This record gives sequence, structure tokens and C-alpha cells, in this order.
Amino acid sequence: MTMPTTETGTQWWRDSAPELGYWAIDRHLAGFADWDAVLASGRAELARALPFLCPGRERTCLDLGCGVGRLTFPLAELFGSVIAVDVSPAFLALARSHAAGKNISFRLLQGSELSPTVIEPLDVVFSYEVFHYLSDSTLRRYLLDARRLMRAGGELVFEANTQPARRGSEVKREIRRCLNVAGVRRFRGTPTHSGFATVHRSEADYLRIMAECGFSGACLTPEAGQQTWFHATPA
Repeated sequence: MTMPTTETGTQWWRDSAPELGYWAIDRHLAGFADWDAVLASGRAELARALPFLCPGRERTCLDLGCGVGRLTFPLAELFGSVIAVDVSPAFLALARSHAAGKNISFRLLQGSELSPTVIEPLDVVFSYEVFHYLSDSTLRRYLLDARRLMRAGGELVFEANTQPARRGSEVKREIRRCLNVAGVRRFRGTPTHSGFATVHRSEADYLRIMAECGFSGACLTPEAGQQTWFHATPA
């Protein structure tokens, strides 16, 4: 399958995704204009990860690919300090507008590594709905940086779609590519740009990449649907 390059995916999320608003983060939020509703949806998502997290007011959590902060703010209710990073200035600006007095630092990533944006020691690296948009090389760079910054006893907790590609996905991918060239930006409700394309990896693929980057991990039983949570610690 054709994987989005780091440059293609990063450029699209940085420059074009904000045009979709909250929908770019979760299509169920498309009609939401109320920030409290956005936060409520984030708390509901985070509740699924709570059995795998070890929160604490003395702990620092990195939210990798934070978007508008939908899960960042709920994380800040559990951790003493949250560093939230994303490649989109527009999403970060919206997140910062709600962050007065919060224990959150929002920072812009250049797209392929955490350094030099993040230099602090980390207790938890958290990510939701991000890793399956990254190429293997970008994912490895993020994980290697996370491993280097992680304190002893630290945790890596993330969610990714591990479901096999459906039959005909390659045909649909080519149709979307042709439509994008023709100037059509959406097809059946999803962006046609290759930066929005996901990279399919199995549970075994993620575990292998984590091991190569210095983590000892486990895949957690997915719920019905496409969500699979992973938990890892420095090997």
C-alpha cells in the first residue's frame, strides 16, 4: 500500500485540516460549536484509556498530536503537567484560547521529531488517533525521542486503528487521488488528499516497531469497532 510521506501528511494537517474544523479530529463532532460538548467527548474517549494510565499530580504527560486539545484538557485533570504538541498552528491557537490558568503547555511540532520542541523528562507519552497517519520512519523517530525523554517507570499509551483494509480500499484510494487532482476535496464524506490516508499496521507491526525503539509493549484487547489500545514501558 502507498504510505503518505512525512512531508505530505504533515503539510496537509498543518495547512488544510483546520478548514474542516472539529470534523478533522472526529467526524462525530462536525456539528458541535459548544466547547463543553467537545470536552465531554474527550473525557469519554479518555475513559477507555484510564485502565492503562497511571496518573498523578507529580507526573508529566505528553499529548502527542493534541489537535484542539479535546483529550489534552481531560489529561490535565489527571496529571500535574501536560505538554501538548501538534503540527497545526490553527488547532493549537484554538486550544490555547481555552487554556488560561491551566497546567498545559501547547507547542508546535515541525512534524518528524519531538526535539527540540520537547526537552523535559516525561512520565507518560499519550497519543490518540495519530499513529496510523504516520509513516514508519516518522513513527520510529517519535518513539525514539519519547524513549530518550522518558523517566524510569515511564509509560507509552496510545490508540491506533489496526483493522485490516477492506476489500476495494486500493480502488477507493485511487479514486480519491484522481478526484483530488481534479479539485474535488471530499469523496463520500472524507478528504481526498493523501495526507488524510491512514497506514494500516497490525497489532504485531506496532509491537515490533515499539520493540525496535526500546519499548516493551502489549496490545490491549480492542473493543468492538476499530480502536486498539497499546501500553508499553522502556525495555
